[in-house]
Amino acid sequence: MTEEERPRLQPRKSNVGRLATGRAKANIERAEWLYAVNQPELGITVSDVIREAVTNDALRRISLWQLLLSVPGWGEVHAARVIRNMHAAHGSTAAERKVKMNVGTIIDERRGGRLWVALADAMAREEAGGESVPAGFPYTATGL
Repeated sequence: MTEEERPRLQPRKSNVGRLATGRAKANIERAEWLYAVNQPELGITVSDVIREAVTNDALRRISLWQLLLSVPGWGEVHAARVIRNMHAAHGSTAAERKVKMNVGTIIDERRGGRLWVALADAMAREEAGGESVPAGFPYTATGL
């Protein structure tokens, strides 16, 4: 095939610019929500972010660790204790505990809301003084 017989390929317009813009918008939106959680005067809580993530795909990529660290007055110790207590209350397997949790994992329909309830319980315990979930909870008699 000679040069003249070869079909000319027309360069297509790339979607890279549009995709990069979408990613940047999602990053900004995630940062705004994390900032809002960190500002107590705004009244935005972790539960508000999780509730909004049901309809907002950008928020599903926020890591649970990041979200808990954005709570005013909480540091790594509080965040680690909440995650540990959440897994204990949920009855997570060792493999599930190793997976990096994000908001999308918490609201995953296949989990039936159990992780969200376990997270809410763990956060309530942390706010009440940081007591941890007893081993075997809720199947063992404690304090009897």
